[in-house]
Amino acid sequence: MKWCGLIKEEEPPRPSARLSNSGTLARIAAARKTEPAQLAKLVRGELDWIVMKSLEKDRSRRYETATGMAQDVQRYLTRRTSTSGAAKRSVSAAQVRQTQPRPR
Repeated sequence: MKWCGLIKEEEPPRPSARLSNSGTLARIAAARKTEPAQLAKLVRGELDWIVMKSLEKDRSRRYETATGMAQDVQRYLTRRTSTSGAAKRSVSAAQVRQTQPRPR
């Protein structure tokens, strides 16, 4: 029962925050042949929005289907703005991503 309460009441950390605060950032960055700061920057933003939308507690704010989430991931990979919520920011994630190289 304790886990159910945690899931219902507490917001999960953003992936970028969790990655930055973990002791594994350097190892993961090395495996991807990138700098730790650059990897954290790549995850921050649009990918955070996509993951957090999929974990939203309010069902009406989540992706309606797995296809919707897959389309947002595909938009991210093709450098277009997703429908996850980042497009509502004053500076779109697509504009920010244009200056960020893709992980290899």
